[in-house]
Amino acid sequence: MQTIYYGTGKGKSAAAVGNALLAAAEGKTVAVVQFLKDGLETSAFSLPTLHWFSLGRQFDFFRILPQQVQEEVTSTHHRLLKEAVQVVQAGGYLVLDEVLNALSFGLVEEEELQKALAALPAEVEILYTGKMPPLWLLEQADMVTRFLQEKQPQQPEMMAGIPVEL
Repeated sequence: MQTIYYGTGKGKSAAAVGNALLAAAEGKTVAVVQFLKDGLETSAFSLPTLHWFSLGRQFDFFRILPQQVQEEVTSTHHRLLKEAVQVVQAGGYLVLDEVLNALSFGLVEEEELQKALAALPAEVEILYTGKMPPLWLLEQADMVTRFLQEKQPQQPEMMAGIPVEL
């Protein structure tokens, strides 16, 4: 079963982590790869069958990163993906959080992702999150859920420095 949570709305990663926790609580071996993230929030979740993989640091503006840093991030993403695939090789649940964004930024190569997925047994469940999936992934997914942001509360602390005309 392959599932995609995508769109501009909030909650994709939270829903994916919730699914990972449920699968781990059921005794399944679970690997969660957090692309583009530092993984700090994962320390609160510790189950024997739950394995976390992340960059270890946060990046916000990928398109303006120096080429060398982009290459390092891409290499790290590929390594984390391979390690996670090894964890669920005998079956389980694989969450690829923000992989769709990593693909669109070129920080995960499509060929590497496809190769890793092809190495998995059919019984491994895979969940992908991010803003926009590529067509090939949409076509092979069994379930696709779009998160659409319709309203966002104002965040006064961010607005404090913006002058307002009266």
